[in-house]
Amino acid sequence: MNPKQGKLQIIHYREKCIGCNACVEAAPDRWAISKKDGKAVLLKGIEKKGIYTVIT
Repeated sequence: MNPKQGKLQIIHYREKCIGCNACVEAAPDRWAISKKDGKAVLLKGIEKKGIYTVIT
């Protein structure tokens, strides 16, 4: 069995975030809004070159 089968990868381009809060409303266990700049934060996301990813 493929170890990635049935998993989901979330990719977040934080610089492009407009801070609309839709992601937090849809999945509050996965997202938060930064009090510093009002943009979304992908919880447990790993940053690489400004792009955040997480595999669930």
